[in-house]
Amino acid sequence: MIGEARDWDVFCEEMLPASFDGAENADCKALIRDIAEGRRREADAACAHEIRSPLFTALVLSLAAWTESGREQRPLVGDKRLRRKLSTIAPDLLDRLTRKVRKRGRAVSANASPEALHPLRKSLKKLRYGIEFLASLYPGKSVKRFVKRLEALQQTLGVINDGAMATRLAEDLARGGHLELGVPVGALALSREKQSRKAMRKLGKQWAGLERQSRSLSSRRLIRPRESAPLLTYSIIRYAPDLGYEAARARKRMACAVCRFD
Repeated sequence: MIGEARDWDVFCEEMLPASFDGAENADCKALIRDIAEGRRREADAACAHEIRSPLFTALVLSLAAWTESGREQRPLVGDKRLRRKLSTIAPDLLDRLTRKVRKRGRAVSANASPEALHPLRKSLKKLRYGIEFLASLYPGKSVKRFVKRLEALQQTLGVINDGAMATRLAEDLARGGHLELGVPVGALALSREKQSRKAMRKLGKQWAGLERQSRSLSSRRLIRPRESAPLLTYSIIRYAPDLGYEAARARKRMACAVCRFD
């Protein structure tokens, strides 16, 4: 429910305006938007209903209690390995995330489909979150350069993914009995296809640049000889339930708050 509501929010606020940027397409955009806003309201209402449910409330309260109790009772969040310093486990952690990115990066090609590239997009996001969380252990300039490449690659993959999603959602609207959307949906699909082709031309170069830089950086060599918080703080991000992008950011803030108690 939450994912569907977010999809329609992004479609109405970002994808649709990006698909029709000229005044000559204003009528097409208006036709799609009027009907899409109805689906958006339905998805928002369903999402609000789920969030108000006792089950979701119990989940939020349990997560908060688990985090708070873990400060004093470490066994609640895992075994004794969680007492190791982040500077000890960071190299292996980041190397593992990097290997997964490289493995999924094999899908990068001139004819790759959005579905084939989606796993790479998810792995890049996890790697960037991991690097940003552990950034204080590494030289700032190296981290910034690497994160900048990750962000650029994520943005390109996002354009490709958004193109496929925008077309899928628009076609879903047309299949709902709205025959008047035939031409506008066709125009949207053509616009998104052009943007996706442009992004695909950038993707190969960006991926090659990321691979070169990831090989030149050694997480073991760059690690700073300093004390750091125990692994407990990272475990809050890694093992808490996946509730989407905003919840991931909230978990990160929560983990940083726990850091202050160590």
